[in-house]
Amino acid sequence: MTMHYTLMSHGTVLGHTGAMFPPHQLPANTSAWHLVPTAAFDLVEPIIAELTAPPALALVQEVIPTQDAYLHPLWGEHESQMERLTAEAARIHHFRLVLERYEALDLELRDATGIRVATTTLVVTKQLVPAEALRAYVEAMDPQEAHWVGAAEPCYLLMARLALVSAASAA
Repeated sequence: MTMHYTLMSHGTVLGHTGAMFPPHQLPANTSAWHLVPTAAFDLVEPIIAELTAPPALALVQEVIPTQDAYLHPLWGEHESQMERLTAEAARIHHFRLVLERYEALDLELRDATGIRVATTTLVVTKQLVPAEALRAYVEAMDPQEAHWVGAAEPCYLLMARLALVSAASAA
């Protein structure tokens, strides 16, 4: 059975984790769940939707360089990279403003006892698959958890990288 968590923002419950997805192909200490939103999620959904919309994803993939590419551009790429960034300055600025609104949510996970779970990364994304496809997948993986997947679209995914707490700090 999947352990369930509560997603919170500034004391408001935004949702609960549903079915957990297999951890293979995820970075170490990372977990992913189907997110079952509460009514309060409607307040933050526009931020999530904008950050995971195709234009934002294309901007990140095609325009914004990785840190390594930015600091160490290929021979002759620096000038074209700067031109691309300048041409897309308005979109990059808008993306950064939306990202700041997301960061201001101060998202946190709480376990079943209400204790905050230490995470280094916490990301909510809009699923790009239809709800019925997600439900069929969850029914095949973990039938006891399938009831968490509703027919309403869109569906949301919560990914968290759990922080490793040292034995000394836990004591």
